Amino acid sequence: MTNAFKIGLFNVDGEKNAQSLPVNGNLPDWLLGSYITNGPAIFDLKDYSLNHWFDGLAMLTSYTFNENGVDYVSRFIRSEDYGNYAKTGVVDAPTFGTKGHKQDWNPMKPGMEGGADNPNINLSRINGRFYALDESAAIIEFDLLTLETKNEIKNRPGVRGQLTTAHPIADVTTGETVNYTVNVGPQTTYNIFSFNPDVGNVKMISSIPVKEPSYMHSFAMTSGHVILTQCPMVANPLSFLEFSKSVYERYEWKQNLKTRFTIVPRAGGTVIEKETEPLYCYHHVNAFEKDGAIISDLVSYPGPTTLEALMLKNLRSDSPKDLYGGQLKRFSIPLEEGGKVTDQTLSSESLEFPRIDPRRMLSNYRFVYGSGPTSKDGTDFWDQLLKIDTSDGTAKRWKCEGCYPGEAVFVPRPEGEKEDDGLVLSNVLDTGRKISFLLVLDAASFNEIARIDAPQLIPFKFHGNFFRAN
Repeated sequence: MTNAFKIGLFNVDGEKNAQSLPVNGNLPDWLLGSYITNGPAIFDLKDYSLNHWFDGLAMLTSYTFNENGVDYVSRFIRSEDYGNYAKTGVVDAPTFGTKGHKQDWNPMKPGMEGGADNPNINLSRINGRFYALDESAAIIEFDLLTLETKNEIKNRPGVRGQLTTAHPIADVTTGETVNYTVNVGPQTTYNIFSFNPDVGNVKMISSIPVKEPSYMHSFAMTSGHVILTQCPMVANPLSFLEFSKSVYERYEWKQNLKTRFTIVPRAGGTVIEKETEPLYCYHHVNAFEKDGAIISDLVSYPGPTTLEALMLKNLRSDSPKDLYGGQLKRFSIPLEEGGKVTDQTLSSESLEFPRIDPRRMLSNYRFVYGSGPTSKDGTDFWDQLLKIDTSDGTAKRWKCEGCYPGEAVFVPRPEGEKEDDGLVLSNVLDTGRKISFLLVLDAASFNEIARIDAPQLIPFKFHGNFFRAN
């Protein structure tokens, strides 16, 4: 087969700035603000190429909707990794799939001092400021409108750890944002903490010793508990001292181990451990509590084959393989002692990058938005958008020949109350025209209402958010 989508996995053609982009369709008057996405945009360095999709140097892109139209900006994040690449043509620290080049790199310092700081995964608003995030403990602030890099925070007071997730969870009821770090050392621990911008302090929720930390890209949370889904992809802490290994090479999939749900009360109390069959997971969808149990929805894989499949060698091949999406599964985790975990598959669709109405986080909900492949043999990339109804497993879809959409971000209508009253935004790669465009769907019908061509081909992104004006 001919691999058309591989054009989205090469270096971007620089930074762009464009005003008043033509809109093909009609946008509602209430759509005012910035849709910003984060992802890798440089893979091929001076004398070598990075190995994995997750490795590329970070670039932010934004579509800003204002009274005058739609403006576009793309900017590289000026991290230390980007600065070293600009000066020397190499990336010093080990990345997810590529070993490092800096021989005095010290991965054990708190906050990854001198280590990786390439926040190419996600972005978040914290206390009125905007930050780019990845799985190192460093976060980088950027300007909402210009996307220019502002400040880097490598050490957050009260939190120790070298690794974290790029998916902190906000509780709109309490105002808290919760995340966890892995502090690697003689006694390795998971450190779960909360940050309340109104109070301005970090509160340690729990510190849990762990012999072999699991690779966890995200976690789940309810109004009362934090849930760590510890898949049996684990690392010997000593492996983090080995400079010659990439991050991926430090982890080992142990099929003989169960997946463990570690349930931590947010207000303090006894930590509960529950087990289920081995699974691999990138993204949790949502969690809530019902009838004495935690209901946790996530995108599940039988193993980590997908991590190998996302190596650039495979993605750029004319015969890519194993490019499967995951299954949307619901786990019921009883809080009572002795209660057994049960699970059910919510949809037959294959998907990734799940998103929901942000107002439904930590509570019962109905709709999941995501992207996924139509191919059943794993030979093509994610080429459709999905809206899945968790009540009955049915799905609506958007698909266009030769187009590869990214994450589907739901934007609620300001006065809307229904869960799907709003829009869905997604960056799409059009391989036929060799250009990217922003797709705008009506969330309820899942019909296309507008397209906005970008002034460049944007490499495949990871995550984004819509930030309302003012």
